[in-house]
Amino acid sequence: HLVAFMSTIEGIFVAPEASAPLTSLTRASVVKGRGIEGDRYFSHQGTYSCLRVSKQHPGEREPGRQLTIIAGDSVRAALKNNGLKLSSLGDLRRNVVLGGVSADELLNAMGHLIRLGSKCQVLVHRHCVPCMYNERKNGFPAGSMEGIWKEAGVSCEVLESGDIAVGDSFQILPETRQFDDGEQPPGFYSPPSQRSAVIVKEGLVRQRQAKQYLLTIDPEGVARAEASYNSVGLKFWPAASK
Repeated sequence: HLVAFMSTIEGIFVAPEASAPLTSLTRASVVKGRGIEGDRYFSHQGTYSCLRVSKQHPGEREPGRQLTIIAGDSVRAALKNNGLKLSSLGDLRRNVVLGGVSADELLNAMGHLIRLGSKCQVLVHRHCVPCMYNERKNGFPAGSMEGIWKEAGVSCEVLESGDIAVGDSFQILPETRQFDDGEQPPGFYSPPSQRSAVIVKEGLVRQRQAKQYLLTIDPEGVARAEASYNSVGLKFWPAASK
């Protein structure tokens, strides 16, 4: 069983729109069911906001897309061990950086409530796996994001609104709820080097099918995801099968 313990908020980061640089804040307002005010996922303008892969509510967005958390000590150690450098942990495009908690403890908190500051509470839904887009955006060598795979943070849903600030306490609570880790493509939670050719092919088929559906409900979001990936020389949506 996970016991409650205290930690502190080291950093808060938001970006107003997809692919925009993240800005460091000393304090922020977090809103139930939305995320951090001023962030691209609060306004459904993130690179992945178009996706509708909720497991609990098919056809809807994952609740965990609202706010992301990363363990500062663990990710700094992983970056150093892999010879990777960042000017700021905000470059990893996660919203909240914690001190005094490990990446393993965050991953083990799936399904647990977490209190940020005195009022805000979030539910950890899943591992926020690193992506090739982030790898390219930071100028890292190909495949290097696997070096910080488990340290890439967790995705959360905001259950209770509240203001948070750098230096505030952060507490993982014993209470648990059902979590929604999404109807993800095959191999989503495995590092790319561990995915078989069959898994990769199945993932491409799923993405093509998803694109056709999403074009009917959120064509702007489909274009936004592709534009973000194009900005670093990648393609988000696979080409149509022949």
